[in-house]
Amino acid sequence: MKKFSKTRCSDFSTLIKEELAGSAPVWDRLIVISLPLPWVGNINKSTQFHKLFNKKIDCIKDKLKLFRFQFVVPDKDYQSEHLTKIFFFNTNSNHAYFSKFNKMEFDVPKEKISEFLFDLIENNEKYLVEYTTKANNLRDLFVCTHVNRDICCGVIGMPIYKILKERFIDYEASKTRVWRMSHLGGHKYAPNVLDMPSGRFWGRFKPSNIEDIFGLNVNPKKIIDYYRGSVGLNSSYEQLFESRILFDSQNINYKIISDINMLNSKLAKITMERIYEFNNQKSTYTGVIKLNGYTKSIDCVSGIANIDTPKYEIDSFKKYND
Repeated sequence: MKKFSKTRCSDFSTLIKEELAGSAPVWDRLIVISLPLPWVGNINKSTQFHKLFNKKIDCIKDKLKLFRFQFVVPDKDYQSEHLTKIFFFNTNSNHAYFSKFNKMEFDVPKEKISEFLFDLIENNEKYLVEYTTKANNLRDLFVCTHVNRDICCGVIGMPIYKILKERFIDYEASKTRVWRMSHLGGHKYAPNVLDMPSGRFWGRFKPSNIEDIFGLNVNPKKIIDYYRGSVGLNSSYEQLFESRILFDSQNINYKIISDINMLNSKLAKITMERIYEFNNQKSTYTGVIKLNGYTKSIDCVSGIANIDTPKYEIDSFKKYND
């Protein structure tokens, strides 16, 4: 395999003009835990992770696979020093419908973390009430800065985190908090920012784009090049299709109803309804998305080039107004 010495994976991805749309992960249940630094490269396989559950982890190890775990650096602006901040985001039980993630937020005493996480995994909601906070109206921007996982997220993500943190320093007025997060996936698209509870995933933008993407008046046509997709949708095919709908929209605040039919292993027919939140106006879109080969990526550490990332393209796209 060819080596690209001293080339970061994010630089290489930009160089070959790799498309972002459709590259977001797909999650329906996400647990975010504040965890002090330092972090190892893969926290989920570390002793640090196992200690969170203590001896209870053996009882729920199969159920843990149903959840995505992410970690944030504790922030004294948002939490007490003696409490652990925990978020739980989940999608609607109707997998065809997506608006935004349901959100629960908790402040948990450190000595109670193990039993709390056990109850959360087991869906013992009556035991969680004591630690629930009333912060569901807040927006949370999670910026990947996990340098021990990949150098791109540390070098590119950290400056973006600092700018966003300063931009939303008065989080009570802006209703927006900014967190340093563990590896989100796709470090070659750094900087990576997950916007919750909307579920929108952003990458490869510059500081000059921050107001366009995260400001109050967002013009979809200005930000589409930085959109990886919605983690609340069920496939990369649907993410790419929804990105085209976003480009066609007046604003980013809408609900999606999606129906996907796999015509074969590489071709998907999709029907989506977009419903604006401010007036319930509905538009219907149909089209075909195809898997059209793979794009290269490189490993930042070894410099080895691989062919491993699926490339999706829109084959047809039509809009019908109701």
